[in-house]
Amino acid sequence: MTPGQARAVVNAWGIAGPRGTAGLASARLTLGLRPGLTTTLALAGQHWYDSERSLRDAQLSVTWKGLDQPTQALRIHGGLTLPTGATGETTAFTPWSTGSVDPWASVDYYRGSSWLVGGAFTHRQPLYAGTDGYRNGGKTNLDLSVARRNRWGVAAGRLAFMRSGAGQGRASGEAFTEVDLALSWLHEIDDQWAVTGHLRVPLYYNALGTPLPYRVAVGLSVARVTARPAVLETQEHHHGDGHKH
Repeated sequence: MTPGQARAVVNAWGIAGPRGTAGLASARLTLGLRPGLTTTLALAGQHWYDSERSLRDAQLSVTWKGLDQPTQALRIHGGLTLPTGATGETTAFTPWSTGSVDPWASVDYYRGSSWLVGGAFTHRQPLYAGTDGYRNGGKTNLDLSVARRNRWGVAAGRLAFMRSGAGQGRASGEAFTEVDLALSWLHEIDDQWAVTGHLRVPLYYNALGTPLPYRVAVGLSVARVTARPAVLETQEHHHGDGHKH
């Protein structure tokens, strides 16, 4: 993204679980600050089985693209969560609400052209008790991905490993490990619009005495990138001397 460009993504998920169905909706707005540097604000809300609808914690972040080549890319992310949402149950892959300001950091790397392989590592660490009086344990994610690009779009498969540490003030057994399989298909409609379909199933969950948080989840994402600002187009082309710069 170039400085002044914006990218908006809207996501909707339907989740089937042991207690019925749940839903999640989220929106993410990314702004280009300078070449290789962007900032993002993410908001979400959910209807969790038989509970009331609630907002999730907002997330504010900055991303630096340390490597941006045709066959490989490296990005480093850092930011904070903002306690705008209600605490309570959710799935491990949906926005997590702790009711506290939590720092988090992430790095991802992808390599390839028609075939792409890559991975991502993320850690979020609550530092104090949230609005519900509990301090949650840290949450670590490791994703391993493979994708195939063709003229119709990009098909991807991903193994997602998640580890949540035990918090302070909660019953024992809160810590858990979960492994999910995530499949997706991205189709770029044009230079500005893209849609992605998602399918996700849990493969492993080790919280004793607790059923799987969900059985299957399906999602749809719609993304739009604004056109390059006209001032940049003018600056990059002609500066009154008839030459491109």
